[in-house]
Amino acid sequence: MNRDNRLIALALFLWGMGEGLFIFIQPLYLDQLGANPARIGEILSAFSLMAALSFLPAGIIADRAGRKRVIVSGWVLGAVSGVAMALAPDLRLFVPALLVYGTTAYVMPALSSYIIAARGELAPERALTSVYAGYSAGSILSPALGGEIGKLLGLRTVYGVAAAFFVVSTLVILLIRSQPVERSTTGLRYGALLRQRSFLGLCALFFFVFSVMGVGLPLAPKYLKDVRGLDVAVVGWFGSVQTIGAVLLNLSLGRRPARRVWVASQALLFLSTLLLWRGTWVGWLGLAYFLRASYGLARTIANVLAGRDDAPGQHGLAFGLVETIISLSYVGVSYLAGQLYTRNPEWPFLVTLALLPLTMGLSWFLAPRPAPAQVPEVGLGAGAPIERPLE
Repeated sequence: MNRDNRLIALALFLWGMGEGLFIFIQPLYLDQLGANPARIGEILSAFSLMAALSFLPAGIIADRAGRKRVIVSGWVLGAVSGVAMALAPDLRLFVPALLVYGTTAYVMPALSSYIIAARGELAPERALTSVYAGYSAGSILSPALGGEIGKLLGLRTVYGVAAAFFVVSTLVILLIRSQPVERSTTGLRYGALLRQRSFLGLCALFFFVFSVMGVGLPLAPKYLKDVRGLDVAVVGWFGSVQTIGAVLLNLSLGRRPARRVWVASQALLFLSTLLLWRGTWVGWLGLAYFLRASYGLARTIANVLAGRDDAPGQHGLAFGLVETIISLSYVGVSYLAGQLYTRNPEWPFLVTLALLPLTMGLSWFLAPRPAPAQVPEVGLGAGAPIERPLE
């Protein structure tokens, strides 16, 4: 790993430390600020929409104007919005800061393409997962720490500590070097990709699968608090368990054929949802959060399945399209989850459990198989592209 990718890994470690403090308990803080379940669903839906609207333009800008500019701007904006969330005294000021923070996900296409360009002799998959492992490492203990801070000092204090990590992370990312702008051999003809029937069909499959997988996710922390009676510290520890699950699932399944892992990730989320719905013992609920990391594994596989054929100079577009589709799926399901939860806290889980068998069947038959010349391995390591639990 060269100098720039090491700096990115360090910056991601610090960002993971900060974001992990609050990301798993955010629905609980929104509840504390006065938002009911339907309102929480609407806020999380808007959060995902802000991210979805930012991916594609940022990916194209990164291909045309340079990746470092996009990366640094996102880091600075994230640090500023993090400070604003910490200072916000009520929901009226907190939500705008949260939505601005949501837009900073636009760095992902530029960041992934930067890492690939700076990888040296490493394979693209190895470079991506090695660098993104920094975020995973940073967010292993921080959710538990955030839960304990919230219990002892209040949830607002958690955001103040997170903002401090964001500022330090931003200072680190400023040290990476600029890269020359690559030019596609096809002249940046993005329309050619969008006219491919196979690609459009895959995007439709992604949208449906992630919509089904996502219904039971947004309000799970509130379900544990309202129905199972768990406090914020325990929910924070579950967040750490989920992060450990992300690392171990990637290590154990990362070298398997992509289509099989794609289906297996959905099966694991089915089991996770079942345990969240019916589990009462804290050990079963912890296992549910461990398996919940399969959502992030599925997200990684989506990038692998869709990004094999992008040309030089189009990496930003390819990553941007996939992330846009996934985030758009979460916009609708976050709103739906809030409405369902208001009527019955169990209904979001039941919708996911009812439809996941269908998505597994569709994924098995419709997901692309590797061409004979391709190595049928995903090549994931201990890390994976960042998946915010709210998305």
